[in-house]
Amino acid sequence: MSTTTATPRAHITNMATLGVGSYSPYIEDYLANEKKNAKYLAASPCAPIDLAQTLFEPILNRRAVTSGFLCRFNTEFISFKEDEVNRLVNVLVQDNIFGTQYTVQCKYLFGADGARSKILRQLDLPLKVGEGAGVEVWNVLMKADLSRLMQFRGGNLHWTFQEDHLNSGLVWVVHPRMVSPWDVWVVGFFVAPGSSPKSDIPSTHSDWAARITKFIGDESIPVELLDISRWQLNNSVAQQYSGGRVFCLGYAVHRHTPGGGLGSNTSVQDVYNLAWKVAYVLKGKPILCDCVFVQPFDLSLKQEKLIRSFWSPTRLKGSQ
Repeated sequence: MSTTTATPRAHITNMATLGVGSYSPYIEDYLANEKKNAKYLAASPCAPIDLAQTLFEPILNRRAVTSGFLCRFNTEFISFKEDEVNRLVNVLVQDNIFGTQYTVQCKYLFGADGARSKILRQLDLPLKVGEGAGVEVWNVLMKADLSRLMQFRGGNLHWTFQEDHLNSGLVWVVHPRMVSPWDVWVVGFFVAPGSSPKSDIPSTHSDWAARITKFIGDESIPVELLDISRWQLNNSVAQQYSGGRVFCLGYAVHRHTPGGGLGSNTSVQDVYNLAWKVAYVLKGKPILCDCVFVQPFDLSLKQEKLIRSFWSPTRLKGSQ
């Protein structure tokens, strides 16, 4: 990658992530029973915030750089090879500006390289794929001042259902999310369960502009489309997170649907969990064996089950 992310993506950062503590004892209750939210808020020194990934990543990068870490943008991972004699990992990377390759030596390699993780593939770690994976979603990042519409129903997340004006039989689940109050939004579109499009979905820039105008319901509001992307819902968890001196974490090993905002929060927990244990080992303490990723793996399985119920077709149909 050449920079931090250009689109908002993840945005809800919960109090456990901000406090960098383990939230496995209460995550399921917190999401499943809204009446308990106040209890957890009162017990935490931090409050959750809505912080778009476009803002969150530069904060993390700045903290890393000022703490002495070297961040190499425009650098691509190629492969790794463990040196068992010297207890090192030799990592081959490529500078995509000059096209040159070189080797970086490290005591441990952490593969936080996303849902298309090359490190995970080289380790050949098995993935468990759950229900709900493969659903296509279109994200439309837009500028539109909706402050007047939000005057009496302000909220950073909304759900609506909308019949497509270009394709008979197609009904969208429309999921607008506020990025900046109230003039920047990401609007997600995915086909409602049971909907039967009569033909291919028209997806030109003008098609999406027309859908957005219909969704807003007020043609007098100017709309500027900033980005249109197409992606798929994921629902998979690696059944093993590491091999030898190589550890995978983040989206490389657990890929969730957006429901509950668990993807980025769990990734931060992965980093915290791994960092203190590796630091413990580097200080000469006894190796913690398989406990390094037993807890987050169990937590990811619970989250996968919880999110599967949240995004199930039965639940979505019941909300129509």
